[in-house]
Amino acid sequence: MLKELLIEKTPKYTEILPVTQKRVTFRPFVVREEKNLMIAKETSSFDNLMTTVQEVINSCTTGIPNDDCKSLPFCDLEYLFLKIREKSLGEIVECYLTCPETQERVVSSINLQNVKISNKKINDKIKLDSNITVVMKQPTLDTYLKLNKFEFKEEEEGVLELLALCVSEIHAKEEVYYTKDVPHEEVQQFIESLTAKQFKILVSFLKEIPTIEYTIPYKTKDGVERTLTIRGFSDFLELFLVMPI
Repeated sequence: MLKELLIEKTPKYTEILPVTQKRVTFRPFVVREEKNLMIAKETSSFDNLMTTVQEVINSCTTGIPNDDCKSLPFCDLEYLFLKIREKSLGEIVECYLTCPETQERVVSSINLQNVKISNKKINDKIKLDSNITVVMKQPTLDTYLKLNKFEFKEEEEGVLELLALCVSEIHAKEEVYYTKDVPHEEVQQFIESLTAKQFKILVSFLKEIPTIEYTIPYKTKDGVERTLTIRGFSDFLELFLVMPI
């Protein structure tokens, strides 16, 4: 068909994902995919929006393990989506910001080529006491789809479930328990049985998970030069989807 002819001629780009170090090849969005993203952003639930993101990345990319980005560490997915966005509509994104100091709405811009990855090295082996060590895995899109959101405060109940989904192994003296082989309810009960100190140790893992970030310089009407740091997929989402359709 004619549309396949056009897609075959679309430029291809290669990137190495920051967490898994997998080499992937991708093409820019096509107009249909851009429209689907915009419609999902404006009218759909979290689940529908993120499913649309998943479908678009899978359609644009080759070389992803299992051909599905939902199993990638979420930082890899953020980075890949950002690179697809960059090649689709250019590296400079004009954006409106609300200054947290003056509440003034200002215009600035982001160079997507300068977006950084925070904290590339993360300790995934966490010692809870002299007998128990847990091995953590970074959350994926599939993780957040199960929770129906990707932002949690430490005191929220959803943090317990997020931690339960991120535990990969539990080492207790000579025994090793792989959570994929254990009923999820038992992993939840394990998390709920942590002491307050142990819980904070595990929550610190969530705070250290690599993510995309960028510090935006801007000037307010009072002449003061300021900066605002945006971090993670939720902060970038509006910028990802600023698309002239």
